[in-house]
Amino acid sequence: MRQTVRGFSRVVEPSFPDNDALPKKGEDEKKFDKRFNDWYEDVRINLDRLQDQLTTFYQTDITDSIESQKQLTGEILNTLNSNLLTTVQDLNETLSSAQETLQSVQNNLYSV
Repeated sequence: MRQTVRGFSRVVEPSFPDNDALPKKGEDEKKFDKRFNDWYEDVRINLDRLQDQLTTFYQTDITDSIESQKQLTGEILNTLNSNLLTTVQDLNETLSSAQETLQSVQNNLYSV
């Protein structure tokens, strides 16, 4: 059984979809320039809109991140402050106890 191979045929038209930005056959330069300028203006407007949306998104994201970090930092500072106060109180109690012990040792030395 022989297989038949389909012959190769050259395609004259482009195999990609029409692009309105490309000149059309028989179109004069002025029409093409106007159409191209309109297309370019639409692209520019869309890019500006996209940039505005990205800027808003990033600003919101950064603002949320900063607020979250501020809150976390505040909580950490409050914890550190509380721990520091507790440590200072413990040190004061230890110092008082050490002073009392030292006073007792001195009294015992002088009473001998």
